[in-house]
This record gives sequence, C-alpha cells and structure tokens, in this order.
Amino acid sequence: MPQRMPATSSPSTSRSTVPPVLRERRAAEAVRLPRGAGHPPRSAARPVVPAQGAAVSLAQVQAEQIQMYERLTRALEQEGELRQAAENSARLVWVLLGMSNTLEDRARQLSGERDRLIDHVAGGEAEAAQRRTGRAKEQKATAESEPARAREKQRQAEKLDERLRREIEALADALDRFRGAGPGTSASRSC
Repeated sequence: MPQRMPATSSPSTSRSTVPPVLRERRAAEAVRLPRGAGHPPRSAARPVVPAQGAAVSLAQVQAEQIQMYERLTRALEQEGELRQAAENSARLVWVLLGMSNTLEDRARQLSGERDRLIDHVAGGEAEAAQRRTGRAKEQKATAESEPARAREKQRQAEKLDERLRREIEALADALDRFRGAGPGTSASRSC
C-alpha cells in the first residue's frame, strides 16, 4: 500500500518519495498540457449527408463564405492603400522639412541682402529687398505648417491601418469559425 505524504511535506520530501522516472514523466506532462490546451486537436471531418433543408443551408453557407472572402479581399486592398498613403505622407514630411530648411536659408540670405542694401543703397532697391524678404518669410511659414498637416494625415492613415488590420483579423477569425462550424450545426445557424 502506497504511503501518504503529510500535507505539510516540503518539496525535498516529495522528491525523495517519488521515483525520478515518474517525476520526470509528470513534469514533462505538466509542460505539455498547457501547450495542448492552447492548440486543441481538430476533429476529423465527418461526411455530411444532406437532408432536404441541408441543401438550402449549404448554399446559404457557401454564399456567406463568398461574401466574407469578398469583404476580406476589400479589407486587404484598403490596408495596402492605407499603407501606401502612410508611406507617401512620411515622404512628404521629409520633402517639406527640406523645403522649410531651404526657405529658411533663403530668408536669412535675403535678410542679409536687405541689411546691406539699407546700409549702402537708399530708395527702391531696399524696399524690393524687404518685399522679397517678407514673401520668403510667408513662404517659410506656409512650408512650416505643411509638415504638421502631413504628420496629422500620416497619423490618421496609421490609425485607419490599425483599425483595418483589426477588422481583417476579425474577418479571418470569423471565416475560420465559419469553416469549422460546417452546415447544419448550431454555430452556423447563429452566424
């Protein structure tokens, strides 16, 4: 008759009473059980014998699968378009930052030119330089506001991309459940 261990036994006591082979087998089984729970075995497909109502149900299931594939295809196409829009927005941000830097340099040059003209030349040339400097500053301000807009568009595209990705995953999961349910089961009727 096997001996019962007291409830207050320590792990070292259990190691000494359980044979090493049995302990290793139980430890391996303890590791394998959670993995098996995460990936349950699929049941073998049973042949379906259609009844009178099952033919209509099968056609309905097939039509729903086709609609789901179409929605999934559209969602994947939209994801690609959004990804391309996000890439374009990122490129635009870099181009606009480059333009902003160029315009800032140009404004600095024109300010220097204006100062020189004011010191050396009086009259119309100084006013023209001031107008050019003013225009350059306006262009710079406009160019500086463009990257912010481009970044906002990029953030919006990324949010849409994330939402679309979640929708694609949900559709794929629904399609997997739909396939696994098969015609005539309670799961296919609830869909």
